[in-house]
Amino acid sequence: MIKSLFKAIIILFVVFTVNPFFSGCSDDSDPTGPNGNGDGITVTVTPNSLELLLGNTQQFNAEVSGTTDTRVNWEVEGGSDWGTITETGFYSTPEDLPDPATATVRATSVADSSKNGTAIITLLEDTSGSNLTQEERELCVLAFSSGADASALAEDAISLGVQAVWLASEINGGMATFTGTLTQTAPGSNYWVYSSSPSDRLVLAYSGVPQVEFTFTIFDGYTEGTYEDFLYQHNLDFSVYQADLIDARIQSQKDYVRKNHPGFLDTQEWNSEYSGYINGTVVYEGEMVDLVLNMSGDEYGYLESPFLWLEYDEFYTGSANSGRISMSIDERMHSILSHNSDAGEHVRNKQLWSNTTATLEGVSYAYQNVGVAWAWATDLYDSTGSGVYNVVIDDNYWEASGTMFRGGVLWGQVMFDGPVIEGTHGPELILRTEEEDIILHTLIQFP
Repeated sequence: MIKSLFKAIIILFVVFTVNPFFSGCSDDSDPTGPNGNGDGITVTVTPNSLELLLGNTQQFNAEVSGTTDTRVNWEVEGGSDWGTITETGFYSTPEDLPDPATATVRATSVADSSKNGTAIITLLEDTSGSNLTQEERELCVLAFSSGADASALAEDAISLGVQAVWLASEINGGMATFTGTLTQTAPGSNYWVYSSSPSDRLVLAYSGVPQVEFTFTIFDGYTEGTYEDFLYQHNLDFSVYQADLIDARIQSQKDYVRKNHPGFLDTQEWNSEYSGYINGTVVYEGEMVDLVLNMSGDEYGYLESPFLWLEYDEFYTGSANSGRISMSIDERMHSILSHNSDAGEHVRNKQLWSNTTATLEGVSYAYQNVGVAWAWATDLYDSTGSGVYNVVIDDNYWEASGTMFRGGVLWGQVMFDGPVIEGTHGPELILRTEEEDIILHTLIQFP
C-alpha cells in the first residue's frame, strides 16, 4: 500500500516535536499546569466525520491543547472488525462491512487519559464495479500535493533542530552549542539535561521514543532574538537522522527585510525570500524512498493592528523514488491570509498548480496543467450571533481545471464534486475517471 507517504512521515516526526523548549529547564509540578492533568486539556480529531469505502484509508490528526505533552494514543472502538489505526493516526477500513457500519476512531491524551477526541466514519461497500486498485487511488492523491507535503517535513526538521540548538545554548550559559546530548527526563516533561557527548552531533534523547540526531555544517543567521526570529533569517546546512524514519541532508536560506514606517509604531511590513533543499531517504512501512526536493518561495506581510495580511508563493521541484514507484514533482502554491482581530474575521485564499508525474509498476500517471483556487472564511461575530467557521466565500474565485493521463492516454479530469455555495463547507476536489471519482483534497477542513 502506498498510503499518504509524506504525510505519514510528517506526522511521525511531529510526534516528537512537542515544543518542550523555552518554557524553562525546570519541571513544572503544578497539577493544573501545562504538564498536569487539569481540566484545561482538550483533544480535537480532524476530520471528525467522513464516509469511506471499504478498502480505503484515512489519515487522522489530533490537536491537543492545555498541555505541552501533545502525544495521543489511537484506537478503533470495537476492535479490528471496524478497522485498524496506527500509532500515528493512519486508519484502514476492515475487509468486510461490520454491523453497525459505523466506526469510531478515538485519540486519548497521554497526559490525561480521561481526555479524548473522536471521529465518526460511515463505512460503505463499493458498488461501482470499478477496476481501480487501491494503490492507484493512493498514488493519485499522493502525487497531487507531494511537494507541499515533503516541504513540510523539511520545515519540521528545521524548526526542531533550531529549537534544540537554542535549548542547548541556553543550558550552557548562552554559549552557542551544536553538539552533545539533550535528554528528556520523562515523557512530556519540560525538564532536559545536557551532556557534552558526542562531540560531532546534537542528539535529542526523548523519553520513550527514538532519538533524533542533528549534524550541523552551517548555522548562521539572526541570533539576537528568539528561535522564531532565527527561523525568519538564517543560513542552514545540516543532516537529520532518526532510526527507521529519516536520514537526509537539509539546506535552508531565508532572508528577512523589514520596512520602516516612521511615525507609525504599530505598523510593520516585511518581505522574506526562502530557498531550501532536502536530499536523503525516508522510510515508511519498511519501504525506503529516495527524496530530492528543491524548495523556493517568498512571503509578504503587513501588520497594522488589528489587521494582518500574509501572502506566500512557494515552488517545489524534485523526485521521490522507491522500488515500486517513481515521481517527478512540479508544484506551485500561492496563499493569502487576512485577519481582523477586532471583528473576529479570518479569511484564506489558496491556489495550487501541479504538473507532477509518477510511475507505478511501469504505468505512467501524469497531471497536466492542474490549477485549483478556493477561498474560505471564519467570522466569529456574524449576524446570527453564533459565528460561522471555515465556510465558502467568493464563489466566483473558486476554480478547478486540469487533467490526468494514464499510460499516455487521457484518463481523468480534475474538478469539484459539486456546486460551490457560499456559506457551506464547500465541495471536495476530485479526479473524475471513467471508473470512479477519486477524492484528492478536502479543500475546507470544517469543525
